[in-house]
Order: sequence, then structure tokens, then C-alpha cells
Amino acid sequence: MGDVIEKHANEVDFIFIYCKEAHSTPGESFDTGEARNAQAENFSHHNAVQRTILIDAFDDGSVQKRYAALENSVFVLDGSGRILMKSALAEADELDAFLTSCRAMRATPHPDPEITRPTAPQREG
Repeated sequence: MGDVIEKHANEVDFIFIYCKEAHSTPGESFDTGEARNAQAENFSHHNAVQRTILIDAFDDGSVQKRYAALENSVFVLDGSGRILMKSALAEADELDAFLTSCRAMRATPHPDPEITRPTAPQREG
């Protein structure tokens, strides 16, 4: 996934949402905010995560429940929050192909000169 993030970093904000601990060992508990924060830090450090990590709630208002997501889902949303792509598993090749097709669509002029395609804001720095 790191290659996809690097390739599209100037066009896309990549965010990792830590929903729940899918691979905990017996006796581990991540019921407190402190425990979830520590686990997210540990995950980020050991996996060299190159994106922002947000920690989800573990209740009915969670992002995971609202989006009916599995533990390793990937979503692409536009600037208004509309889902453009949803995949049950975070597959780097699939995500890269989708983002590349979005880039190609933005670069291709619409046949009607009165209609322009939206462009992604360019990141500074």
C-alpha cells in the first residue's frame, strides 16, 4: 500500500481508521481510549504507516458500523463525503487502478465544452 500512497500523495489524503482490534491475543483489552491510542501508535510504528490514523468509536456511531465495513476495508470518498469506491479488502492494486482511472478522467476534456470535469486540489509542499 505504501507505493500507492506515494504515487497518489499529491492528489489524495490517505487516512487509516483504527476501528477495532481484529488480531488481539487472549487477555488483551482495548476498551479504553488510552489503550486504543497506544495500540494505534504501536501499529503505526511497527508498520511504518504513512498516513493519518484516526481512532474510531466502538459503539453504534462508529465509522465501521456506519459504512458497514469489515476490518480491512478501503473506501474512496470525494470532497463531499460521497463514496466513489468501496472494497471489502484493502488491495493495493485495485486502489491504484481506481485512483489512476480517476486521474485519467480528470485529464480528459468533456466532449461538451460547456462542461468541465472537477480537478483535485493540488497539495502544497
